Amino acid sequence: MVERVGLALAAWRTRLRRRSVLVPLGLTVLLAVYLVGWLQGRSAVAVLRTEHVREIAVQQQEMEGLQADVRAQKARRLIRDAQVALYQAAFELERRNFGSAQDQVRKASDFLQSVRAGDAKISTVEFDRARNAVMDLNVLVAEDVSSQRTQLLGLARALDLMIQSSAG
Repeated sequence: MVERVGLALAAWRTRLRRRSVLVPLGLTVLLAVYLVGWLQGRSAVAVLRTEHVREIAVQQQEMEGLQADVRAQKARRLIRDAQVALYQAAFELERRNFGSAQDQVRKASDFLQSVRAGDAKISTVEFDRARNAVMDLNVLVAEDVSSQRTQLLGLARALDLMIQSSAG
């Protein structure tokens, strides 16, 4: 019986040695597989992040371009509104409504005050000259309004030429 116990103990020790070698070996293999998977996953995330950052940069550039276009359109609209106010002032001048004509000139001046030439993509010098001319314009009560009408229509045409040159 002692021999059997001795043999059983020897067999058990052999199995234990095999297990003691297999367990660390198995853990090492599992750890290696985990690390390889982790590294591959991490590199895939880095690639995706790089692609997304690049796409975001492209989208931001497009958005900035669109915002500049919107600012340009708003500026052109304000210049057109000023132009319409100048035409309305000329019309009121012909009707001998001098107060209404002056109100329209003031309205045109207000529109032009809110425009930045850079946004409208027009010459700053020409725009400032036209804006100052409108701001300095006073409608006077007079028998002959032809010179004032000519001045109003000339400013309206100058604004139209500026818009046409910026659109092209």
